[in-house]
Amino acid sequence: MKWIALLCCFCCPAGAESWTNALGRLPLPENTVLSRDNFIPAVLTAFQSNATVGGIVFLPAVSDDFYLVNRDKTKLNLRAPDIACAITGLTHATEVRATFSQGILFLHLARETVEPRVVIKHETTAAALTNAIGHGRVLWVDRHWKTVQPEIKALLNCEVLPKAASESAWHFARVNLAVCGVSQRQLLEAIVLSTGSQLTIERHRARFVRANR
Repeated sequence: MKWIALLCCFCCPAGAESWTNALGRLPLPENTVLSRDNFIPAVLTAFQSNATVGGIVFLPAVSDDFYLVNRDKTKLNLRAPDIACAITGLTHATEVRATFSQGILFLHLARETVEPRVVIKHETTAAALTNAIGHGRVLWVDRHWKTVQPEIKALLNCEVLPKAASESAWHFARVNLAVCGVSQRQLLEAIVLSTGSQLTIERHRARFVRANR
């Protein structure tokens, strides 16, 4: 099958740098051919700290589309030198959309909202979440809640529910995200969107539950 070669050139708008320019400086390994099988890990692993884009988050419908719905379809066979070209190629070849909001790039389908469901029941705890996560990079690729929850707890230094082995987390989507230099609140909201959950911030506690659809 003929490979799709992508030649991307993005211009900086006046003022703030665009996400395409920022991610255009983050290369993918040479000769990488992207398909539904390797697109998510390739892009997330290649993401590094920069001044414009704090993270990349894949929402559940995208991974479902890649690994379940369209897994037997023709391979994408996208070739791109950098993350920006890869994402642009993906949005042209599939129904995946890219939305840049509050310093985070979200990859999602049209039916998915990029507004995290968050309920605040303790303002002081919520206010403290403006602090940086204190970690160079968080990279979670196809991670189940039972392995992510202990790491969230360590990063936030507060109680995180449901617990790692809880049955109430069985229907959370697997986490696919990479972030650098974001606040604790941004990390929590990224997790909400990647897991298809909603969050309640309580006193010294972050409680995730499956979102109603």
